[in-house]
Amino acid sequence: MDKEKVIKQYQIPNCKAFCIYALYSDYDNKYFVGLTSDIRKRGLLLIYNLLSGYCTNQKLQSAFSRHPKSFHFLVLEENSDPLAAFDHANKIVQTLDTIRNGFNLVPIKKPRHAGGYSDYELTHGIDVSGINLPAYNGNAVYIITDHLTSRFYIGSTAEFENRLKTHIYTLRAGNHPNPEMQAAFSDHPDSFTFSIMHRCSTEEEARKLEAIEIQSRNAIAYGFNRTNNLKLLPIVETCKRKSTSQNSTVFFFFFDIAS
Repeated sequence: MDKEKVIKQYQIPNCKAFCIYALYSDYDNKYFVGLTSDIRKRGLLLIYNLLSGYCTNQKLQSAFSRHPKSFHFLVLEENSDPLAAFDHANKIVQTLDTIRNGFNLVPIKKPRHAGGYSDYELTHGIDVSGINLPAYNGNAVYIITDHLTSRFYIGSTAEFENRLKTHIYTLRAGNHPNPEMQAAFSDHPDSFTFSIMHRCSTEEEARKLEAIEIQSRNAIAYGFNRTNNLKLLPIVETCKRKSTSQNSTVFFFFFDIAS
């Protein structure tokens, strides 16, 4: 993809402020309304997904595939207060009726924390609406859930905190090795949650439980998983499950919003 050509063709602004933007189709006379702190980066990533056919917003993907040259970006409002911007964005969605007569799928949800998380927060715990989620960097089976599409990814790790950071950083950078999950995250990052399914004593136990969860939930067919530790399945009978109700921790992350 020729970055400069895409920027010129789709009129992607270079506004660094937190803003409400629209991707507008002259042909359909319809809008997609979203929020971002970097419209240039967000616009390039969205256009890349649309050109590649990876956009999980089927209304937007279908219209773009028919008339890609009819689309261009608009900055509707700049706002230094991210939380206020969410209210304004929803009013715009309602006024333009972009869910019924546009390309938005759902209302834009106001986050509990409208910003990124520092290394200190990821290390020592994350304060979400007054609740501190304790840090955990041990062996674990985790699940990444896209609540908009109900798809999910199950993984295991010996260092949960470090693995979580890797997922977050690569998804935010737009270069996650799982292209389907990256495309979904780029479309609607506010719908993703990261949860611990099992805290385990050893890495081997975590890998066995991962294999069980992928198989029992059919995560390859219905989720983002592409492989399974099938060679571990004959010996998973010796691995006792941990109680998810007692050991489950959910992390909410909210990034640039495009619902």
